[in-house]
Order: sequence, then structure tokens, then C-alpha cells
Amino acid sequence: MKKNAFIILMIFLTGQVWSQSKEAWTVLFIEKGQTLEEYSSYMHLVRPTGFYLYENCTYNMTFINGQNLTGRLVKVSQDTLFFTNFFNQNVALKAHSSLDTLPVSCKTIETMHMRTGSKLILRNYNISFQKDSVGRIFPSSYKKLFKNDTTLYELAPYFVNYNIHTIFEVEGNLYYYNGRALLNKPLIPENSLGYTTKNFLWFIPNEVEEINGIAVGAWAENFKNDEINERDSLLINGLNIEVNPLILFSLVAGVWYHSFPDSLEYYNLKVKNYYSTTKNGVNLSILGSFGSERINGVNIAGINNVVDKICGVSITGINNFAYITKGLNISLIRNRSTLTRGVQLGLFNKTMDLRGVQIGLWNKNGKRSLPFINWQFGQ
Repeated sequence: MKKNAFIILMIFLTGQVWSQSKEAWTVLFIEKGQTLEEYSSYMHLVRPTGFYLYENCTYNMTFINGQNLTGRLVKVSQDTLFFTNFFNQNVALKAHSSLDTLPVSCKTIETMHMRTGSKLILRNYNISFQKDSVGRIFPSSYKKLFKNDTTLYELAPYFVNYNIHTIFEVEGNLYYYNGRALLNKPLIPENSLGYTTKNFLWFIPNEVEEINGIAVGAWAENFKNDEINERDSLLINGLNIEVNPLILFSLVAGVWYHSFPDSLEYYNLKVKNYYSTTKNGVNLSILGSFGSERINGVNIAGINNVVDKICGVSITGINNFAYITKGLNISLIRNRSTLTRGVQLGLFNKTMDLRGVQIGLWNKNGKRSLPFINWQFGQ
């Protein structure tokens, strides 16, 4: 009777639920040098010295191969964790992808991002899988969030800042929930719904979702539903040719400064799945590209390039900025990114997390700063 009362009290205080199934597996990370006996079986917060992982919680992780994942833990089994690759199906569709469940070995996780500018290096921890009658899961709750919408939105746990925060999804976007009632939800007109595809040749910006062939214009963006502040995404497969006049204004601050922090936690939550434009193939920007974009393939920008992610070969006249770059980045003046997998070649090169080589007058990464040539192949 006392045990049941204690469990009920803990659920009320923490929102934590324990499965009473004898088949429940748990996983505990213990900092090397610490002992298992020092930890309560009811420990639920993430601490630098040790922590459990909880099912239904969303975590930000980087793997030893350089891949990043912001996923929800859905199952713990012996020696294996199962994560979704997105928060839910709507977020996956927004990113032009599908919702999958991925088996993950703890040994392949390099870091876990817990707060802005901070991360846990998991090789500093011993991993303990245990079969227990006490399974660990933080459940979601469901609540009406908008005055003009009767939908019950899922409020789900998210680990950040060594604590549990709550997030929810609307139209494929994730938001923090602060516990207060929200204003009226913008309603999308019926004639603005649907997915429009254009083949061979089309102009940008536009009000279509996909172009297969050649896109030509000022800059690549889909303005559908812009009047209700619900911007749709644009996918370009082929050749994109643009002359973006906004690049001239971005030179005032965009060359040497970017307003968002060098933080993978920020990237994973606020940037990763919310690209307004995806370019697959060849991107030829006479002046440069600027905005919430990911570029896969060959990117040639005349002056300034400030986007979210670049995979492939990127050549820029003055400045090259992206949160994530993978491949070869060449800039006459500067290359800057948060995470780099490959080569940076320019007068000034900077990245927080490098697996590769930097060549230039001055090179800075998370491990050291050096003139002429720098490198980083591990933590």
C-alpha cells in the first residue's frame, strides 16, 4: 500500500509513469568513476553524473559518423534503443521525408545536446541495460491550445537544459509550450491547400510546392499562404538560377555576423526540419543565396551565401555560412558553420564541430586555432 502511494505521488510530481511489466528494459548512463548504488531508482532528471533515458521523450544527438538526430525514444530493448527520425508524421512531411523508427546502438551516439552551447560526451559514461519491473516513460498529455480550434494537441516531453520541457506541433512546426492559453489559430483557406508540381521550367518565387527541371527568377521561395504567416515549402530538383537583390543588403551584416548562435541544439530544434526551400542538383546564384534553405549538390554563389545546410560542393565569392556543411566549401574570404564534415578552404575558416581539414590564413575549430592548416578527426 505504501509503495503504491509513493508511485502515485511521484507521477503527480514528475509526470513520470513506470510500466509494471516484467519485460521492461531500462538504460542508465553513469559517469565513469561513479557507482550504480549512488543513484535512486526513481531518478528522472538528466544530470552530468548520470541519467536514465525515458521513452516518449525527444532527444538531440550526434553520432560518431557525424549524423544528427532529433528523435523520440519509443522503445528500449537489450543493447538497442529505438528512435523516430522526426517528432511525428507532420514534421516528417514538412521536411519532404517519411516518419521511420530507427534502431540505435548506444555505442554509436557521440554526444547528447542538453542546452545551448553544452553537450554530454557519452564516451565518458558507462552504459547499463537492465530488465526491470519498473519501466521508464514520460507520457504525453493532450490539450486544446487555440480559442478557435477544438483540436486536442499533443504536449510531449523534450529534454533540454538538464530538465524536461514541453513541445507541441502545429502544421509540421514544433513549438515550446509555456502553459498559457494561445491566441486564435490562423486558418488556411481551402483553395490554398494541396500540392502543386511544375515540370521542365517555372519561375521563382512562386506558389507551388515542387519544380522538376529549371527554376529561374529572383530567389527560390513558395509564397502560398504567406498572408496568414504559414509559409509553404518549395522543392527544386534540377537547376536553380537566381539573382537575389537581398544579397546586397545582407552584406552590411551577413558577411561577418549571423544573428543565430553557433548551437547544434538550436539547429536541431529551430532549424533542422523547417527549411522553406530545398534545392537538389545545381544552384547557380549570381549574387548569392539567403534564407531558410538546404542545398544538396553543387552550389555556386557570386558574393554571399547564408543558408541552413549545404551538402556537396559550395563555391562562394566572399562569404559562406551554414549551420551544417558536408563536402567541400570554398570561399574567397570566409567559411563559417556550426558543424562541418569535409574541407573548408578560404582565408578565414571557422566551425565548432569539425571532422575534416581547414586550409586558410586562419583556421578555428572546436579543438584548436591554427594558421594555414587545421584539422579535427575526433572530440
